[in-house]
Amino acid sequence: MNRFQFLTSTFGVGAGSLLGSPESAEPTRLGQDDVVSWQRTLSLLYELDAQYGGGGVYELALQSRRQLRRLLHRASYGPSTGEALDIIAGELSKYAGWLAFDAGRQAEARYWWLEASHTARFADDDRLLVGALRLMSQQAVDLDRVREATDLAQAAQQAAKPWGTPRLRSNLLVREAVGHARTGDKQATQQLFHQAEALLGAGPRDDDPPWLHFWDEADFACCEMRAALALGELPLAERCSRTALAAVRPEYSRNRVSYLVYRAEVLVKQRTIEEAVITAAQAVEGASEVSSTRIDTHIGRVRTELARYSGQPKVAEFLDWSGQIMTTKPNGSAV
Repeated sequence: MNRFQFLTSTFGVGAGSLLGSPESAEPTRLGQDDVVSWQRTLSLLYELDAQYGGGGVYELALQSRRQLRRLLHRASYGPSTGEALDIIAGELSKYAGWLAFDAGRQAEARYWWLEASHTARFADDDRLLVGALRLMSQQAVDLDRVREATDLAQAAQQAAKPWGTPRLRSNLLVREAVGHARTGDKQATQQLFHQAEALLGAGPRDDDPPWLHFWDEADFACCEMRAALALGELPLAERCSRTALAAVRPEYSRNRVSYLVYRAEVLVKQRTIEEAVITAAQAVEGASEVSSTRIDTHIGRVRTELARYSGQPKVAEFLDWSGQIMTTKPNGSAV
């Protein structure tokens, strides 16, 4: 059984509610119940991604989007229903981009975010546009296009200015801050993190975007750790890596594995090798339950750094053990 079949069978209150309402041979009349059903589909995808990672959920998102688009072409509906379902289709495009990004499919990720941006402009929905720009900024940092990352984060802030909640503004400021850190601008990075921390402290609000559920103390600490790493501030990076792991919520399995890998990277740079090996081993074990090429690639970089210390027996043992696990780990199409 592949991962897609596993997910649809396990969460298929399941496959039916996950992939929306079954299509009939003839066009149907869509209404508010269909909007609620497709919003539930989007929420289920969020939950699956948090637990299993993008590789195993990407095809589910694509299937969902294709089915909704076909339904919109064939069915009849009123203006308000059509507008709501168009926005959900845009959200599915945006989320497909995130899942592709997590699965290491960078060109596809950018395609889906541009598609979501097009839908946002067509529907005059700045909330969808902000979500797409934010994710494109994150990708730009990972691809070392740091100027583009700050520009995209600033564009997202501008679009969100009339309505952005404190937590949303906090997240967008941090996206910009990480970009500045990668250019070595310590002052701008510190100022933005200080502002973002105060805004995050305001707590959640009912009008926060639904996808902002992940933005909490743990993810803030992880972003601050990444910025500290870029600036060479290892003691701060180590403290932030500890905070992220201590604060991560149990349902965010993929995030926990990611935080472990980052902590292992920090510990290697600090030459705290024994603890780095223990932490990296925990990350490898966690990664066996998560489908994320992004995390697997990061583990590979940490293993390369640890290989410099392969003369130490525990390091050599870890490299041999983890190499076997990562080599035989199923990809996103298998369990």
